Amino acid sequence: EGVRLEAVVAGSLLDGFEWEAGRQAPRGLVHVDPRTGDRTPRSSYRFLRDTLRERG
Repeated sequence: EGVRLEAVVAGSLLDGFEWEAGRQAPRGLVHVDPRTGDRTPRSSYRFLRDTLRERG
């Protein structure tokens, strides 16, 4: 929309949890299955990837 993107800060690449929320509110650009360790990119990961590709 014409906004100049100068920096991107990702809070966490992989799933992390807040103490108060326990495992109910995972955060991170990539979901990690606690049983298998499999990693699945979230929509936020794809958005960040596409934005960085487009805007360099």
